[in-house]
Amino acid sequence: MWILQTVAAALAAFVAFLVLLRSKWGEAYLGQRFERVLADRGKRSNEMESNAIKLVWEKFVEAYLATHACIAQTIQVPDFFSMSAAEFATFLSAGDFSESQKQQLITAQDRQKTYSDILTWTLIVKAQHAIFNARLSLRKHGIFMPPALKDDFAEALDILSEAQAEQQMDHQNRQSGIGQDKRSSFLEEAEAIFAELGAAANQRLFRDELAEKK
Repeated sequence: MWILQTVAAALAAFVAFLVLLRSKWGEAYLGQRFERVLADRGKRSNEMESNAIKLVWEKFVEAYLATHACIAQTIQVPDFFSMSAAEFATFLSAGDFSESQKQQLITAQDRQKTYSDILTWTLIVKAQHAIFNARLSLRKHGIFMPPALKDDFAEALDILSEAQAEQQMDHQNRQSGIGQDKRSSFLEEAEAIFAELGAAANQRLFRDELAEKK
């Protein structure tokens, strides 16, 4: 008996829904529901885009700063000649050196040159890793970004990568005749690249606020 009652109730609800659907009130109700769904989807899409831009921008900033440090490096070399054995041991323990690097410094005939090489390579590798991480972030989150902004990030990272690669090749093959075109171009255009890309990202993140002001 209860099964028949349940079926009858479900049938009555379905019939009521059909009647509601054909009425103006029903059409308005469904229209509001549809608009609400579209609004929710739009809000979710905007949130995903904003999060993607923020993540990629943060990685780009890290890559930009690491590349700039790699190329425009200002290395202060300690006066190893005046260091006592105890001072040198303290210097090694306090520094951020790997065991291999410590051994290089201990056995080096010219510790100043070796120290400079170690720091130069450290900056080169940091820039390389930072650029890779920025590219990876763009690959992961670029799908949620407008194509034009995604392309802007990709082009900027290409400039960073070319400058870093030239610095690495120059340090690997000293006096090999490798030019400085990519590095010079980066240092000349670095601030403009950073500012333009930041403005483009900012415009997408705050486009609603900018539209309201117009």
